[in-house]
Amino acid sequence: MMDKLRLFIHWLGDFCLRLILLVGMSIVFSAGVYMSWEHTTAMAIRLGNPPSHAVAYTWFVETLLVASEIVVLFQASRRRRPHKSVFVGVAFGATINLASNVSSFLPSLIPVKIGGIIMGATIPAGTAIAIWIFAETLISGDKQTATTTTRQTN
Repeated sequence: MMDKLRLFIHWLGDFCLRLILLVGMSIVFSAGVYMSWEHTTAMAIRLGNPPSHAVAYTWFVETLLVASEIVVLFQASRRRRPHKSVFVGVAFGATINLASNVSSFLPSLIPVKIGGIIMGATIPAGTAIAIWIFAETLISGDKQTATTTTRQTN
């Protein structure tokens, strides 16, 4: 009986810790998106994009970053190491956010002609990274389902 009580207490503590971490990281992600939103949009406009494209670019970058972060949390909650694609997605989004945030205070950091070319290149690169993350996450989910099904039938 005491072993079952200890197991339950351990499970409850683990559950509470994971819940607190999930809520905390959700707040951090949301705050990061909120604070970077205007900087990324302003950078895109400064690099020659119309406001509607600048907002779409911001959605693109922030969604890729948040989706990568969610996959990291999901994989970690299942005690599995996230695939490399997820870390590439986080690094990609974080790099663009960092450039946007710094260039909002130092506009000469990113020259318009070169910045426009780089920004244009980030769109197909980010799309490829998003596809990679999506595919790897689905594949790892399928492998987990297959392993669970095999264990249950044996």
